[in-house]
Amino acid sequence: MKLQTTRFGEIEIDDEKVVYFPDGLIGFEECKQYFVLYREENSCVWWLQSVERPEVAFIVTDPLNFMPDYEPVLTRDDMETLQAKELTDLDFSVILVVPEDPRGMTANLLGPIVINSLKRVGIQAVIRDNRYSTRFRVAQPMAAEQSKGGENNAYS
Repeated sequence: MKLQTTRFGEIEIDDEKVVYFPDGLIGFEECKQYFVLYREENSCVWWLQSVERPEVAFIVTDPLNFMPDYEPVLTRDDMETLQAKELTDLDFSVILVVPEDPRGMTANLLGPIVINSLKRVGIQAVIRDNRYSTRFRVAQPMAAEQSKGGENNAYS
């Protein structure tokens, strides 16, 4: 299918790559179909692009890139919606907010995007865990890692 997008112009996507979100995403409940768009190979960020609305796209990443102990707990209803028996059947990502100064980048750890790639169904889960935030500063753990002599540089 050909799709016109605001950010990427006209792109061709395989119908088999479209993921159905029965409840949409928070604030975008009317958008039920999305696909993952990788702009660069081996990038640590990618886009979740709406099929219905060309202007709706979210930049997302794997939360384990900056929080190795991230372990959101899904409800039984979440697992049923995702048609999954085990967490290992699922892919987790989080929406990033990238301001003009990328050092202020935040991630929504309380509302991860969860996709069952085999069933092509997804949700935006609502996590109830006070260890996480909707505005987790991504640069802090990376800066701490660099101050220890690590080579994890998200901005180079």
